[in-house]
Amino acid sequence: MYDGKIPKLRSDIDVQIIEEDGTKGIVLYDKRGFAQSPIMVSTEFFLLLELLEEGISEDELRAMFFREGAEIDISPILENLKVLDEYYFLESPLYFEKLNEDIATYQQIPARPLLTVGRSYPEDLQEFQEFMQHLSNSKRINNSRKDADAIIVPHIDLSLIEYSHPIYAAGYDAIADKDFDTIVIFGTSHYVFSDYFMLTQKPYRTPFGVMENDNEVIDYLVQNYGNTFSFDDQAHRFEHTIEYQAVLSSYFFKNRKIKIIPILVGPFQKFVYENVDPISDPKISTFIKGLTESLQKLNRKPVFIASVDFSHIGIKFGDEFNANEKLDECKQEDFKLIQAIEAMDKKAFFDNIISTKDAWKVCGVSPIYSLLAAVQVGTGYFLDYNQWYEEATKSAVSFASLAFWK
Repeated sequence: MYDGKIPKLRSDIDVQIIEEDGTKGIVLYDKRGFAQSPIMVSTEFFLLLELLEEGISEDELRAMFFREGAEIDISPILENLKVLDEYYFLESPLYFEKLNEDIATYQQIPARPLLTVGRSYPEDLQEFQEFMQHLSNSKRINNSRKDADAIIVPHIDLSLIEYSHPIYAAGYDAIADKDFDTIVIFGTSHYVFSDYFMLTQKPYRTPFGVMENDNEVIDYLVQNYGNTFSFDDQAHRFEHTIEYQAVLSSYFFKNRKIKIIPILVGPFQKFVYENVDPISDPKISTFIKGLTESLQKLNRKPVFIASVDFSHIGIKFGDEFNANEKLDECKQEDFKLIQAIEAMDKKAFFDNIISTKDAWKVCGVSPIYSLLAAVQVGTGYFLDYNQWYEEATKSAVSFASLAFWK
């Protein structure tokens, strides 16, 4: 069936662990949409897929199943691999042909299409405005903090209305009346890690039209700090973290002329395991310097947003425990981070992540750190916090909103 090495599972496939009736399974999601639907495989078959990462031939695979002089029939395994290949889950020539066609087509599109419309928020404009009106009115904290220079808000699914809307609303209320012309958005990059900082020149579509990029600032960065970041349209294309903030901003500031600087931030795990402060890396420190310099030189009045969630625990995220049993402990650990963030102490924040080796899988580490580095000094204020528990996967995600003043 395979002349050379058996193609391995694509590195950009989203893998989620689920448990039903005491049985674990692995669900493979293709965010590019080449596959018509997700595919569920057994944990045993997924372990085999991990073996294929090493690059083995069909003969070598057969040899693995040769026991006590009898060869075990691997035809069912090869057939399953063939199905994965036909659905573009494997890095085969079939997939790369499809990928090249897809990238070429995407490059011709003038603006990034909405990724989560119709699933996270309504596609119909009238329904969307009603949806957003509900979100705007859902703030549950009594004291209002206005004119913030920066906020941290979630990127948890907007469709989780009861859980997420009050947290989003608290954050956006803090900048609703702020006089600004540019929003710098630091977003978690869940899937693509081509650089620490990944920008795009393709503007974001929203239900109210295209949210334009601040290309003057981006051009300044290219000319003066081009070696500190990369452009990665494909990373932005399949990532929802900045889309949510662009969509929310398009509603909250629909009567104002504002532009955005969308920045996906790759993981800082290297610094966690080396016990090093990320700002000590010249590439990171120079990019942050260049960003603040460009905003000042071009007389921008910016607001900063970090689009982040906090802890990710439970079966879905690779833990062996039911997240429901750890929610209180999770909250305690989150508030250790929130205390450091509120104090705008990026080192204390990162030291806490180092101390646990990021055991709580905080997906917002690098955007939070980047925002604190860019805003530098000032006053922080905790706004609101929540957790969402998913019974089907025995897993949970936590999220919060905070505001900052220089």
